[in-house]
Amino acid sequence: MVVSDEEKIKIGKRLALTNVDWDNLNAVDLLALFTSLCKGDMLVTKVEIYPSLFGLEQMKNDSLYGPPKEMLDEAEMKMKKKKGKFNDVDDFISDEEKEK
Repeated sequence: MVVSDEEKIKIGKRLALTNVDWDNLNAVDLLALFTSLCKGDMLVTKVEIYPSLFGLEQMKNDSLYGPPKEMLDEAEMKMKKKKGKFNDVDDFISDEEKEK
């Protein structure tokens, strides 16, 4: 969007972020990111994180029942890949493919 000198853009004080991996990102990280994008007299003074109602429900379920199985499987695969510990071809084959 190109804005001439005569036009003004109203900048709000709030920003909503969704689908963020909150296990690996926090308010300090966001403050550093947003501060790096500021130019001139623009300034980010504070970053606060407020979970949505859905997020609150998910956190409650996670505390009662643990994280979803899919999340654990994904985390396990990442750890194996990161450590280079794929010792077996079965690590790469899904259960459905094994049954064929």
